[in-house]
Amino acid sequence: MLTKANGKGWRVVVFNSRGCGESPVTIPQFYSASFLGDTYEVVKHVGARYPEANLYAVGWSLGANILVRYLGKESHACPLSGAVSLCNPFNLVIADEDFHKGFNNVYDKALARALCKIFKKHALLFEDMGGEFNIPLAANAKSVRDFDEGLTRVSFGFKSVDDYYSNSSSCDSIKHVKRPLLCIQVIYLCDSGNKFPEFLSY
Repeated sequence: MLTKANGKGWRVVVFNSRGCGESPVTIPQFYSASFLGDTYEVVKHVGARYPEANLYAVGWSLGANILVRYLGKESHACPLSGAVSLCNPFNLVIADEDFHKGFNNVYDKALARALCKIFKKHALLFEDMGGEFNIPLAANAKSVRDFDEGLTRVSFGFKSVDDYYSNSSSCDSIKHVKRPLLCIQVIYLCDSGNKFPEFLSY
């Protein structure tokens, strides 16, 4: 997609979440569905570098969820001219439930292993973390939910994983989006329970 866009004359910027795509984690904070700070920084930086350009954004999976939340929060003030959401889970509570069904369980375990791998590369940053952190649970997570329980939800001040998922879902933000937004879902996501009519009636 990036190659084709670049071939059509678009200037393309890739924004990887912390720890992904070999990007370093420099402080004890991973990415989160609830955290929009990095998105704000990227949009601000690109906008300042190309002040005359129309800015568009594409997000995939959790990145799409974060993008739609950003669009909703900025609403009429959003500096983007448009956006595309690809394979957005939209409702993280439903997505978590689906993760434990059928083939999704395999994906859940694979994603948990990937998170653990990133975490272990930066484990020294998280030494001696007090409070409600459960570092051993995060470091040895068997599911994304385990990782979020041990690290993510505590890092961002949520009472529980369900509280984190409920308050980080973009299905609650989409009604506030005031920029052109194309949402593309694949059939298996719709068949697994994430059907647009269940939580998107706009």
